[in-house]
Amino acid sequence: MSEKPKFRNENKLTDDELLRILETEEFDYYFENDLALEGAASDIEETDVVDENDEVDDLLLIGDNEVDLVSESVSEGGENLRYIAKDGSEWAKIPYVTRVKRAKHNIQKLPSGLTQYSSKFTSIKEAFDLFFSEDVINIILRETNRKAEFVYSKKNKAFVPIVKEEMDAFLGLLINFGAVHGNKEPVYVLWSQDPVLCRPIVSASLSRNRFQQIMSFLRFDNFETREERKTVDKLAPIRDIFDIFVSNCKKSFNPNGHLCVDEQLVPFRGKAPFRVYMKSKPDKYGIKIWALADCETAYTVNMQVYLGKIGNKPEKGQGQRVVLDMVSHLGQGYGITTDNFFTSIELADKLLQRNLTLCGTLRRNKPYIPSELLPARYKKDFSSMFAFMKDKTLVSYVPKRNSAVVLLSTEHRDDKISGADNDYKPDIILHYNKTKGAVDTTDKLAKEYATQRKTNRWPMAIFFHLLDIAAINAYKLWIHANPEWKKGRLDKRRMFLLELGHQLVRNNIICRYNKDRSLHEKIKQNMVTVLPELKTDKENREQVPNQKKSGRCHLCPRNADKKSRKHCVQCSKFEGNPVERFVGFKPLRGHLSADIEEDVLEALKDMELDIKNCRGQSYDNAANMSGRYKGLQARIREHTDEEFYKFYTFFSASTARWNILEQAFSEKKKSFTLKRLSDTRWSARADAPATLMRGYAEIITALRRVGSDKSQKPTTKIEANAIANNLEKWETAMLTAMWNRFLNHSNLTSKSLQNPSISLGNSLELYQGYQELNDHFCRDFCVLFDCHGMSLREIRNAATKLRSVNKNDLDEGFEEELLHYLQFASGKDIKSPIEMYKYLKESAPFQMYAFYCACT
Repeated sequence: MSEKPKFRNENKLTDDELLRILETEEFDYYFENDLALEGAASDIEETDVVDENDEVDDLLLIGDNEVDLVSESVSEGGENLRYIAKDGSEWAKIPYVTRVKRAKHNIQKLPSGLTQYSSKFTSIKEAFDLFFSEDVINIILRETNRKAEFVYSKKNKAFVPIVKEEMDAFLGLLINFGAVHGNKEPVYVLWSQDPVLCRPIVSASLSRNRFQQIMSFLRFDNFETREERKTVDKLAPIRDIFDIFVSNCKKSFNPNGHLCVDEQLVPFRGKAPFRVYMKSKPDKYGIKIWALADCETAYTVNMQVYLGKIGNKPEKGQGQRVVLDMVSHLGQGYGITTDNFFTSIELADKLLQRNLTLCGTLRRNKPYIPSELLPARYKKDFSSMFAFMKDKTLVSYVPKRNSAVVLLSTEHRDDKISGADNDYKPDIILHYNKTKGAVDTTDKLAKEYATQRKTNRWPMAIFFHLLDIAAINAYKLWIHANPEWKKGRLDKRRMFLLELGHQLVRNNIICRYNKDRSLHEKIKQNMVTVLPELKTDKENREQVPNQKKSGRCHLCPRNADKKSRKHCVQCSKFEGNPVERFVGFKPLRGHLSADIEEDVLEALKDMELDIKNCRGQSYDNAANMSGRYKGLQARIREHTDEEFYKFYTFFSASTARWNILEQAFSEKKKSFTLKRLSDTRWSARADAPATLMRGYAEIITALRRVGSDKSQKPTTKIEANAIANNLEKWETAMLTAMWNRFLNHSNLTSKSLQNPSISLGNSLELYQGYQELNDHFCRDFCVLFDCHGMSLREIRNAATKLRSVNKNDLDEGFEEELLHYLQFASGKDIKSPIEMYKYLKESAPFQMYAFYCACT
């Protein structure tokens, strides 16, 4: 036999103990196999993915049915080869070693990396959306709008609901503020237009008022049922999105072989039923969150909020319960690292039952730690002592005199010690130091670019923390999928956050740029700065052959010399402001929205109008007209996105404007009423024009006052004057009166028909009266296009009759004007209002007026 290797005496065995071991027959077997197995095990890494059916030679713990190499020595030498703890547990001084296949708790079945759920993202925003998924955003939108509408309804105001694009922009701005350390800056500084302080992306993404609205009303649950749910769940105000978020974290990434469980402290000094004080943390006060993180990537896998005592009693075995909850979704083969708050023999046994290993520090008051492993003055610096059970290993290391750190591991099976360059630390200590800081790393990353703003509501503090974790996890996934992205940049994560914020705000910037025409020119410039392609799109859309800034309106008489800055989209000629005119009635082929759509498009085609050039739309609230998905409004919007302004929202959107309107009515001693088309009942449709008719002059007065109020914004004053100008037009007044009469009659007819006691004869009479009203409109105005087959006397009599019915709208010269029009249009076959409109459009209107002047 060759010379026996020198025995390592790290366990401080006495000479008698060494001699007893040397005299045993197993000595040669122990060392020869030890050296051979060390070489064999070095070819297999702990994180290798191995099928559990594959047999692999390794240095591992022997099972219950395997040979105990030290049992014979113990029986011969008594208790000198073992440590006896206070609770009577026995620990061997030398490791248990044998040749077996790899144990199940060291076989990791799932390969680490992206999952099927997270493997298809192609942009940074899509990586972020894996965590703040559509379910999370929908809950936030629903409950935020619910709260805002409740508050505004108490003030008799209308709230414009928050949409997904605005919520994405809100999240993008928070992330952007964190990336540039602006989360603590006041709002007025962030939205400042000062060239020194201005940040184009801020004002381009959201208005300051809208950002503050979202911050004020941001909610994550139904506030109406919150108190009932809080009796059984302290986390009820944010439970829904918290659980969905944690579930998304679990299914987006398969962690590597080792994970760490530790606590995080979300800083918060407001009122919270489970706020804690942690002296060791920089922020001291806050909300404690247990977290499970991947040791290699610092990816947060699982989280749980500490909710305080249960029934005013401290929870027993809390550390063990938390770790078991954190790892409940994991498969086998993972190693868990914990600190002394969590680590215990009971936890190690339960993790081994799940084929998971544990490595963590122990508190010195544990009764199962042998007294020999505790700190003592006689122990030298950098010395180590080991104690072994069949499936557990204890190590006591002395980093400095009079102190020691004790660790428990179910993953390590030997007493290996490093060299002098590592202060002779055992492998267990080196492994613990390598894997203990995953949660702390995540906490440091979150604080470095924190999104949290000042708040007095604890759900908001947790929401900000979730936003930080989502950004960190998205960054980890993006780098895992794109390892060459920004390679070599020291501020790579900051660049990621800025790009994420940019992608989140993009859609809302485009929507504001295309739809909001009241934006200040400076804000539009900021939008173009953030998204340069917007300038190109605008130039392509507005590029016309005529490069003049203004020109003579081609619709007005030449001698009027009216200038305009607007171009026709098709012919590039200058045109003035659009004017609404009544064209005529259109028979419908059916009541379905698809049928009405065809009729509208056909009517516009007959008038040679392109629907894309139409300036406005207006619908009543019937299902086939204003349906959100299948109504006429939705179908027409497929052709054009423009909307017709409703003046009701102009006053209801501001308390100051509403007060001006009330004052205008009170000066005339009129009851103040103003209705909007918000319901699908006939009465709601009839009330809107009726209230407008009763307060027509007062509404115009209020609009003029708003337009001249110096305290109002310039855009508000311009809008008020524009609405007042439209109301002062004859066409608007005439159509208001006509629709008031028509809808009022329809409303009365509808109410009468709903009476259960109405007879069939009365029903027929009501329908006949309704038909006569329709015929009345057509008969009164038929003289405008049927006069070509009438004599001069018949034309004069018809015009006189029409003026007598509408004496407030038609002046005394209407009969003569009609006769001159007949002479101008003589020889033309005009049979409908549409044909008359087309004829007037083709013929220059000023020619007719010139003919009228010559005749008079």
